[in-house]
Amino acid sequence: MFVLDTSAFIHIAKANAAPGVWQALLAQAKAEKIRSIDRVKKEWRARGAFLKRVKSRFPFVSTKSLEGGDSYNEIAKRAKKMGYTQNAREEFFDVADGWLVAYAHDHGYVVVTNEKSEPDKMGQIKIPDMCEKLSVRCIDPQQMAKELDITLP
Repeated sequence: MFVLDTSAFIHIAKANAAPGVWQALLAQAKAEKIRSIDRVKKEWRARGAFLKRVKSRFPFVSTKSLEGGDSYNEIAKRAKKMGYTQNAREEFFDVADGWLVAYAHDHGYVVVTNEKSEPDKMGQIKIPDMCEKLSVRCIDPQQMAKELDITLP
């Protein structure tokens, strides 16, 4: 199962993806191969309505059960141990990022993001860096498309 970050959707949208790509993503979602979380959906609202045609039909799962759970606590503990600033740790859970990683970690899923690793940047936690520390597989949208046999522009 692939779980998509906001940046993955933005990447696809900015590439002027044809309706056929969106239909392929929705078909993969219906086949329970991809999904995202409620906090990503909230980030869409904050960024505008450019994905209206998909948002209403894409599966977004709740992250309520993750708060205070093992994966959430593990990420918080690791981030502190790795030397990230307090502000970076708080921001990671204020946005969808920390929740996405916790969800993938809890379920053994693959994170899909367009973020790039920056392990020495202690002022901001990047999704690929936390995924690596938790042994959560993290790939970009192009790799996901390849594995699902979807052609992205």
